[in-house]
Amino acid sequence: MSNLFVKVFPSYGSSFSLLRLYSSKPKPYIYRKPAKFYTPHDVFRQKLGLTKWLNQTKELQEYSDYSFQDGRPTPVTPGQLKKIQRQQALAAAAVLHLKEIKFILDRETHNKQSASTERQQIIEGKLKPKGDKLLKKNA
Repeated sequence: MSNLFVKVFPSYGSSFSLLRLYSSKPKPYIYRKPAKFYTPHDVFRQKLGLTKWLNQTKELQEYSDYSFQDGRPTPVTPGQLKKIQRQQALAAAAVLHLKEIKFILDRETHNKQSASTERQQIIEGKLKPKGDKLLKKNA
């Protein structure tokens, strides 16, 4: 018993002590496979082609579970409100990104035009007629 030691714990409510044996060697971890008949709830629903959870279905998320007889619209549920806000944020981000892309494309065409006009002005400045050619051109 060289690899075992005894630890004494006082017991509560009685005068006896509780002796526990602890081994200095760690016990091996035993992996137990789950039973074959057990499948988690989400896997079962996924096999049936359903959503992972019941409250993620379209009917429970988008439609109200009641209606008014006089035709008034039902109030927006918190889930619907979150969905609307998420869609509005996505739409705003898409519009912003499209504006950025349009600005980049317009800037590129503007830069090309300004570079070509600048090049043309430099070429025209270098190739001016001089001397006899200038006199013949004006006459």
